Amino acid sequence: MAKNPAAHKFQLVHIQSPGTGADSLSKAQKEFNRLTKRIARLEKEVADFREAATQLRQRVQHEYRPLQARHNDGRAALVRQLDQTFDAYKLTKAKKIKFPV
Repeated sequence: MAKNPAAHKFQLVHIQSPGTGADSLSKAQKEFNRLTKRIARLEKEVADFREAATQLRQRVQHEYRPLQARHNDGRAALVRQLDQTFDAYKLTKAKKIKFPV
């Protein structure tokens, strides 16, 4: 069962400044606001990473797998051709010893 990232969507709380001065928030409140901004940024990065990973998996399936299958088919055809060639040509006893099957 796949996890649904939208099911765990929480709203981050940001502490609003009650006054107009720069010192209207305590040090802990400023740290809290900084960390909530960082959490929001990291959540976006995680979502972007998941999207990129999904696109990469799709690209592998649509582009790489067919190329890999063609490559393996070509290698198998080459091996069959070499096997037929080895059987078709008469080799001397010395060459058979040098190139054993």
